[in-house]
Amino acid sequence: MKNNNVTEMNLNSNGNQERYTSEQKLKACNDMVANTYRRFEQASIKTDDYGNLTEFTDLPSAERFARNMSYVKNTRNIIASGLKGEREAYEAISLMCEDKRILRNIQTPAYNSDYSVEHDMIVITPKGIFSVEVKNIHSHYAEITEQGMLVSKHADNKVRTHDNVVQQSRRHYASIKSVLKGTKYEFTRITSVLLFSNDMCNVENKFNKELSKNYINICYRNNAESVLVSPMDKTVLTTDEINEIADMLEAISEGYEERKYTLCINSQMMDEVVTAYINDVYAQRREEEKKEGIKKHSFLSKISKCFRKNNKEV
Repeated sequence: MKNNNVTEMNLNSNGNQERYTSEQKLKACNDMVANTYRRFEQASIKTDDYGNLTEFTDLPSAERFARNMSYVKNTRNIIASGLKGEREAYEAISLMCEDKRILRNIQTPAYNSDYSVEHDMIVITPKGIFSVEVKNIHSHYAEITEQGMLVSKHADNKVRTHDNVVQQSRRHYASIKSVLKGTKYEFTRITSVLLFSNDMCNVENKFNKELSKNYINICYRNNAESVLVSPMDKTVLTTDEINEIADMLEAISEGYEERKYTLCINSQMMDEVVTAYINDVYAQRREEEKKEGIKKHSFLSKISKCFRKNNKEV
């Protein structure tokens, strides 16, 4: 039997070819949520405090709406959390030593590939070049597994698997390495950093400790200096060299289009799902009014008969 329940969720491959920057994607999700509940208010459809349907929830159209809205809200929350984490990390790193350059959302060529990799930040300090990947996980505990996967554990006992952060870090490392190859900075120290913007998240690294020196250097936004400008590390770059490397990386990044991403559900699709539910609600209300009218008519008929019978007896 054909499964119609996944129709809306699989439109990315055939129906919705639009692509968005992270900010555009967030705005699109916010607009869909706001427009949906505005339409519900106009149709006098009530929802609970969390925006969940409370009327005719057993309708197929209600189930489709709930599934699609859940996707939109989850997507919105993930993007908003990521952008917030990057912003907080940038603000914290900006307070570090004056001798630095911070490059945000920089793209560099992927090693042995025509594609590019995107770095949340590349920070260049007197201590070297750092590719910083920011994670903003709303959990008090997370771990990097022996396989390099980032896994977070939450209060409701749910376990969420994120990216393979080791693989991601290795791509970033190799990309910068390939850019510097053949230049006087070919042997400059490059370090991949995993920065957790949520300082309350306790991260345990179970990945190979020896390999972690290159690929998994963990810090939090408020102790990033311990990695990026550690007094234990040698000074390898002057101010002029920092600026020269930064200018080189920026020039390379400008050759790429800004990264854009797909969204499985766009406003038109959501409008169609919302319209279907509203129409079904109207139909159900008419049916209930019709049934109520029949009951009322039957009740009045009985009263009328009793009244006529009593009059005859009198």
